[in-house]
Amino acid sequence: MPDAVSKNQSLIRDELVATRQGLADGRVKLLKQHRDGSPGIQVCARLTDLLDGLVGQVVEAALREFGSQADAVRGSIALVAYGGYGRREMAPFSDVDLMLLHESGAAQPVSRLAQRLVKD
Repeated sequence: MPDAVSKNQSLIRDELVATRQGLADGRVKLLKQHRDGSPGIQVCARLTDLLDGLVGQVVEAALREFGSQADAVRGSIALVAYGGYGRREMAPFSDVDLMLLHESGAAQPVSRLAQRLVKD
């Protein structure tokens, strides 16, 4: 079993590296769009779209650690964006404000998920 856990953690790290690269690539494209005349509010909305996809990838990667329980954990949580991110007004290099809501009986696995999300 440790080999499966180790392999899964390696896959998650690979996913995070790809996510960071996707964010960097996306920011370069958005900078070009802004310099080419796209309005700032449009660039912010596109950055939010980019982050929506990347946050989803990271959450799904973290959920894979739960194996057969992943669907149950997924069904007991809601990931809520707030602040500029929640308003779809992400400024470049702003932090991503997220709240993880969960059903009352899911505190232990959700705590594990939250720890995993902030770890890397």
